[in-house]
Amino acid sequence: MRRLLQGLTLLAVVWTSLSMSGCANKKDESQEIKNQSTSPASSVQSKTNATGTLVANPNPIKVCDGSGSGTTTLTWTSSGTIDVEVRVGRPNGDLFARTGPDGKWTTAKWVVDGTKFYLQDVSGGKPLSLDNTISTVTVAVTSEGCP
Repeated sequence: MRRLLQGLTLLAVVWTSLSMSGCANKKDESQEIKNQSTSPASSVQSKTNATGTLVANPNPIKVCDGSGSGTTTLTWTSSGTIDVEVRVGRPNGDLFARTGPDGKWTTAKWVVDGTKFYLQDVSGGKPLSLDNTISTVTVAVTSEGCP
């Protein structure tokens, strides 16, 4: 009986831990797969079939003020989506924009060399993951050609 109680307690701790890891928004892919396999069936597709492009213009950004940061305009198009998000740094990174299938937004002066943007299919509640990344673009910053 004591062994059964210990097993149930361990199961409760593991379940709580798995549930709490979803709140942190920093799950690794293996954890995400484990959570998907133990969660109830839903109509949310876990991997996108959407296609599209994400472009930054200018890229590279010419920065002559010594700050190392600049602005760029991101333009995206997608098909097979209803809602998309543009995220910064990783698929579940900071939200830059949320729109329908197509969009165009200009950043403020915070883009540094190597900043990567992710176009994510979030239609129907799809999770922010590499599986739902439609396109990425990495932006470069240069001082080449500056006086």
